[in-house]
This record gives sequence, C-alpha cells and structure tokens, in this order.
Amino acid sequence: MTATLVLVSLADSALSGVVPVSLASIGRLFHVTVGSLTWVITVQLVATGVCTPVFSRLGDIRGHRRMLRAAALVIAAGGVLVAVAPNFGLLLTGRALQGPAGAIAPLAIGVLREQAGGSRLRRGIAAIVTGAAAGGTLGLLAAAQFYRATGSVRDVLWVPAGCSAVAAAAAFTFVPETRRRARLRMDWLGALSLSSGVGVLLLALALGPGWGWASGRTAGAYALSLVLLGIWAAVELRVSDPLIDLRAMSRRAVAPLYIASLPIGAAFFRTNDGHRHVPGGIAEDDRIWLRS
Repeated sequence: MTATLVLVSLADSALSGVVPVSLASIGRLFHVTVGSLTWVITVQLVATGVCTPVFSRLGDIRGHRRMLRAAALVIAAGGVLVAVAPNFGLLLTGRALQGPAGAIAPLAIGVLREQAGGSRLRRGIAAIVTGAAAGGTLGLLAAAQFYRATGSVRDVLWVPAGCSAVAAAAAFTFVPETRRRARLRMDWLGALSLSSGVGVLLLALALGPGWGWASGRTAGAYALSLVLLGIWAAVELRVSDPLIDLRAMSRRAVAPLYIASLPIGAAFFRTNDGHRHVPGGIAEDDRIWLRS
C-alpha cells in the first residue's frame, strides 16, 4: 500500500520537471510570444495554490482515498488535454486542471496515517515526500529520451500525461478505503478568500517583471491580495472549523516551521517561473534540453 502511494505521488509530480524546460518548444508549436509563455507556468501554480488546501480539507471530511482518486483523475485529464491541445488556450486549460497535483502528497499521507502507525508511518511519509521530489527529475529524464528519439514536443508532453494516467489507475486499483471522517464543516468562505488572495498574489509575482515592479498594476495587485488575505484571516479567526487554523500556526512550537517555509516556497516559485531568455526567444534551459 505504501509503495502504491509513493508511485502515485511520484507519477503526478513528473509534470513539474517536464513542462518548464519545454517552454520554448511550446512557444514555437503554438506561435506565441515569450511573455505569453509565462502563463504556462503561472496558470498551474495559481491552480495549485487554490486546489491544495481545498482538496486536503475535503479529504479530511469526505475521505482521503475519495479525494485522492478525484485529484488523480483531474490531473490525468489535464495532462491529456495539454498533450493533445490544438491551441494555446486549451493547453492553458489543461495546465489549470493539473492544479490538484499539490494535494496529492497530503492526501496520500492522510491515507497512510489511517493504515499505519509508529515507525512505519514515519518511513511511509518520508517515502511519499521523497517520491514527490524525485518525480520531477525522473519525468525530465524520461522526457529527454522521448525528445532525443522523436524531436517532437508533443511526444514530450505525453510523458506527464502517461504518468498521471498510471497514478490514477493505481489510486483506483490499489489504494485501500479510508473510513475515518473528521466531523467538520467545509469552510467555503475561507477557501474562497484564501484562493483569491493567493491567486492574485501569485499573479502579481509572475507578471510583475512584465508590468514593472513599480507600476500601478503591480502595486494594485499586491494591495488587492493583502485585502483578500486580510479578509481570509478575519474569517479564519471567527469560524468554528477554519480551513487553516491560524491560532495553531502561531504557536511557538510550529511558527518557526511556517516562517522557514516562506523563503523555500518563494525560491520554488522563482525556479519554476524564472527561465532566463536569450536572443531568439529560446530559454537557456531549452538549449540545454536540445543539446541533451
């Protein structure tokens, strides 16, 4: 069972290593500008920021296996749509559907927690997290072989689609039922305000270089995100079953972990959205890809 959860986590994380290095080839395929290509990364990151807390909480309420299956199906559908998309708009739709990838590891850990305990649980959690981290690298290596053999970005985009299909099949076939349910109400207002605030913030971070960091649009986006996140914090402090317990987050034992995770998350966002461009509109990462 643990091996299956690791497989699901590894397979669904493959998309994080394949799509970013394929940006230049995607741009040539759909004849879009370098500025438009940033949406390929931005759309998926925003969708992940929205889907991760929602799917994770629904897993607590409706069952972790049920939501793991739902997330795996949506991600697989998004992967197939990205691979077959006849135009750039549908490719971005597919990328948005891959947003629940961020919830795969929390949901898998929720399943494991009900099935195992003690040292077995700790080893299982470590394996799931390692699988999620390794999936991007393994997906990139597989995609490089496809590109070397065919020279087609379409074939490359089928790598994460195929991995997601395998993850969905494993989630439906081998993941055991979970019976424990949290007696909580879904905090939809908190989910909406958090998703809106995080989404606007990520958009500002992603599009700020193009808009200009000192431009009115960038400043307005940051201000709007602060207002929305302020509304979210006020909601979370008032409801009985908050989506994220801010009081628990502020405790001395756990607050340093959240503070440390902030620069790590920012670095991850910068890595995925920070492709350097060279003359001709081809990303340096893509030149390395072509030489490989």
